[in-house]
Amino acid sequence: MPFNEFQECQYLSDLYWKMYSEYATQARQHETLRGTISTILVSVGAAIIVFHGNLLKPGSATSHSNEIIAVGIALVVLGVLGILLSYKHYERTRHCTTISSKFRHATDDILRSQGLRKETLTQILERGRTEHESKYPISSRWLRAYVLWALIFFLIAAAGVLITLLELLH
Repeated sequence: MPFNEFQECQYLSDLYWKMYSEYATQARQHETLRGTISTILVSVGAAIIVFHGNLLKPGSATSHSNEIIAVGIALVVLGVLGILLSYKHYERTRHCTTISSKFRHATDDILRSQGLRKETLTQILERGRTEHESKYPISSRWLRAYVLWALIFFLIAAAGVLITLLELLH
Protein backbone atom coordinates (compact mmCIF):
# COMPACT_ATOMS: atom_id res chain seq x y z
CA MET A 1 0.00 0.00 0.00
CA PRO A 2 1.55 3.32 -1.03
CA PHE A 3 2.22 6.09 1.47
CA ASN A 4 0.16 9.24 1.50
CA GLU A 5 2.18 12.47 1.59
CA PHE A 6 2.02 12.81 5.39
CA GLN A 7 3.07 9.18 5.98
CA GLU A 8 5.91 9.55 3.51
CA CYS A 9 7.19 12.69 5.25
CA GLN A 10 6.86 11.03 8.65
CA TYR A 11 8.67 7.90 7.43
CA LEU A 12 11.48 9.88 5.76
CA SER A 13 12.00 12.28 8.67
CA ASP A 14 12.25 9.29 11.04
CA LEU A 15 14.68 7.52 8.70
CA TYR A 16 16.80 10.66 8.20
CA TRP A 17 16.91 11.33 11.94
CA LYS A 18 18.07 7.77 12.62
CA MET A 19 20.79 8.13 9.99
CA TYR A 20 21.78 11.51 11.44
CA SER A 21 22.06 9.92 14.89
CA GLU A 22 24.11 7.02 13.53
CA TYR A 23 26.67 9.29 11.89
CA ALA A 24 26.81 11.58 14.95
CA THR A 25 27.55 8.48 17.05
CA GLN A 26 30.26 7.41 14.62
CA ALA A 27 31.84 10.88 14.85
CA ARG A 28 31.93 10.63 18.65
CA GLN A 29 33.45 7.15 18.33
CA HIS A 30 36.31 8.49 16.20
CA GLU A 31 37.01 11.23 18.75
CA THR A 32 37.03 8.63 21.53
CA LEU A 33 39.39 6.43 19.52
CA ARG A 34 41.69 9.37 18.87
CA GLY A 35 41.85 10.09 22.60
CA THR A 36 42.48 6.44 23.46
CA ILE A 37 45.17 5.96 20.82
CA SER A 38 46.83 9.22 21.86
CA THR A 39 46.91 8.12 25.49
CA ILE A 40 48.50 4.80 24.54
CA LEU A 41 51.09 6.38 22.23
CA VAL A 42 52.04 9.09 24.72
CA SER A 43 52.42 6.40 27.41
CA VAL A 44 54.68 4.37 25.13
CA GLY A 45 56.67 7.54 24.39
CA ALA A 46 57.06 8.20 28.11
CA ALA A 47 58.27 4.63 28.66
CA ILE A 48 60.81 5.03 25.86
CA ILE A 49 62.07 8.26 27.42
CA VAL A 50 62.41 6.51 30.81
CA PHE A 51 64.41 3.78 29.07
CA HIS A 52 66.58 6.50 27.53
CA GLY A 53 67.14 8.00 30.99
CA ASN A 54 68.29 4.62 32.30
CA LEU A 55 70.83 4.38 29.49
CA LEU A 56 72.34 7.69 30.59
CA LYS A 57 72.92 6.72 34.24
CA PRO A 58 76.28 7.97 35.47
CA GLY A 59 79.00 5.43 36.01
CA SER A 60 77.92 3.17 33.18
CA ALA A 61 81.02 1.47 31.86
CA THR A 62 79.34 0.47 28.62
CA SER A 63 78.63 2.74 25.70
CA HIS A 64 74.95 2.68 24.74
CA SER A 65 75.26 4.77 21.60
CA ASN A 66 73.32 2.35 19.37
CA GLU A 67 70.56 1.98 21.95
CA ILE A 68 70.27 5.74 22.39
CA ILE A 69 70.03 6.25 18.63
CA ALA A 70 67.37 3.52 18.51
CA VAL A 71 65.44 5.34 21.25
CA GLY A 72 65.58 8.55 19.21
CA ILE A 73 64.41 6.81 16.05
CA ALA A 74 61.61 5.05 17.98
CA LEU A 75 60.38 8.41 19.27
CA VAL A 76 60.41 9.88 15.77
CA VAL A 77 58.43 6.91 14.42
CA LEU A 78 56.01 7.10 17.35
CA GLY A 79 55.51 10.84 16.85
CA VAL A 80 54.88 10.52 13.12
CA LEU A 81 52.51 7.60 13.70
CA GLY A 82 50.64 9.66 16.30
CA ILE A 83 50.29 12.61 13.91
CA LEU A 84 48.99 10.36 11.13
CA LEU A 85 46.54 8.44 13.33
CA SER A 86 45.28 11.62 14.96
CA TYR A 87 44.73 13.29 11.60
CA LYS A 88 43.00 10.20 10.19
CA HIS A 89 40.55 10.14 13.08
CA TYR A 90 39.98 13.87 12.62
CA GLU A 91 39.25 13.25 8.93
CA ARG A 92 36.84 10.41 9.76
CA THR A 93 35.09 12.60 12.34
CA ARG A 94 34.67 15.33 9.73
CA HIS A 95 33.40 12.71 7.25
CA CYS A 96 30.71 11.57 9.69
CA THR A 97 29.68 15.10 10.70
CA THR A 98 29.45 16.17 7.06
CA ILE A 99 27.15 13.26 6.23
CA SER A 100 25.08 13.74 9.39
CA SER A 101 24.57 17.40 8.47
CA LYS A 102 23.12 16.30 5.12
CA PHE A 103 20.52 14.19 6.95
CA ARG A 104 19.78 17.13 9.27
CA HIS A 105 19.25 19.40 6.25
CA ALA A 106 17.00 16.79 4.64
CA THR A 107 14.93 16.61 7.83
CA ASP A 108 14.68 20.41 7.82
CA ASP A 109 13.43 20.30 4.21
CA ILE A 110 10.72 17.81 5.13
CA LEU A 111 9.62 19.87 8.12
CA ARG A 112 9.51 23.02 5.98
CA SER A 113 7.50 21.22 3.29
CA GLN A 114 4.92 20.39 5.95
CA GLY A 115 4.54 24.06 6.86
CA LEU A 116 6.83 24.27 9.89
CA ARG A 117 6.65 27.79 11.28
CA LYS A 118 9.26 27.30 13.99
CA GLU A 119 13.03 27.31 13.59
CA THR A 120 14.61 24.41 11.73
CA LEU A 121 17.25 22.22 13.33
CA THR A 122 19.93 23.97 11.28
CA GLN A 123 18.73 27.42 12.37
CA ILE A 124 18.85 26.34 16.03
CA LEU A 125 22.35 24.92 15.50
CA GLU A 126 23.54 28.16 13.87
CA ARG A 127 22.04 30.23 16.69
CA GLY A 128 23.87 28.06 19.24
CA ARG A 129 27.12 28.23 17.26
CA THR A 130 26.90 32.03 17.04
CA GLU A 131 26.30 32.33 20.79
CA HIS A 132 29.21 29.99 21.53
CA GLU A 133 31.57 31.88 19.22
CA SER A 134 30.65 35.18 20.85
CA LYS A 135 31.53 33.74 24.28
CA TYR A 136 34.79 32.15 23.07
CA PRO A 137 35.91 34.25 20.09
CA ILE A 138 39.60 33.32 20.12
CA SER A 139 39.49 29.62 20.91
CA SER A 140 36.49 28.90 18.69
CA ARG A 141 38.01 30.60 15.65
CA TRP A 142 41.78 30.19 16.00
CA LEU A 143 42.53 27.29 18.31
CA ARG A 144 41.95 23.94 16.60
CA ALA A 145 41.92 20.73 18.64
CA TYR A 146 43.35 18.61 15.82
CA VAL A 147 46.36 20.93 15.65
CA LEU A 148 46.93 20.56 19.39
CA TRP A 149 46.69 16.76 19.10
CA ALA A 150 49.26 16.86 16.30
CA LEU A 151 51.49 19.18 18.36
CA ILE A 152 51.75 16.58 21.13
CA PHE A 153 53.09 14.05 18.64
CA PHE A 154 55.27 16.60 16.89
CA LEU A 155 56.98 17.27 20.23
CA ILE A 156 57.54 13.53 20.74
CA ALA A 157 59.08 13.27 17.26
CA ALA A 158 61.16 16.39 17.90
CA ALA A 159 62.48 14.85 21.14
CA GLY A 160 63.48 11.79 19.11
CA VAL A 161 65.31 13.91 16.55
CA LEU A 162 67.07 15.82 19.33
CA ILE A 163 68.13 12.63 21.15
CA THR A 164 69.42 11.10 17.91
CA LEU A 165 71.31 14.23 16.83
CA LEU A 166 72.89 14.72 20.25
CA GLU A 167 74.10 11.13 20.28
CA LEU A 168 75.42 11.30 16.73
CA LEU A 169 77.27 14.55 17.48
CA HIS A 170 78.55 13.29 20.84
